[in-house]
Amino acid sequence: MYSVVLAYEKIKADDRAESRFHTSQYFETCFDFNFPFRPLLQFVAECLRQEGVTIDFSLRDYMEFEDFVEGSLRVDGREVAVYFEHSLSYFSLSSNSQEDLMMLVNASQGKVFQHEGYGLDNAQLG
Repeated sequence: MYSVVLAYEKIKADDRAESRFHTSQYFETCFDFNFPFRPLLQFVAECLRQEGVTIDFSLRDYMEFEDFVEGSLRVDGREVAVYFEHSLSYFSLSSNSQEDLMMLVNASQGKVFQHEGYGLDNAQLG
């Protein structure tokens, strides 16, 4: 059973890219390739949908023992980059819009994500 309270890092301007902002969430599950990052992202998206925000996300197809996964969220038509990594156990959100990141953080910050099982064969909620 995975149970975590979402607590993002402060939103920061990225030193490497002009007008790019990012925030991250770290977990204590390094090298746990079963940690359910995909369902976690679905949870974050659902938090926004409950506030009336149109959101969708796109990730590459699931691969067993995946690591270093990049994708994107579309928040009311604007793109927010998503990255998660099992080795260091974190996910990161970045955008040209600090407001979009604030919306994501505010919608899910402090909420409890719980998940029991993750099918390695199909990457679906267990």
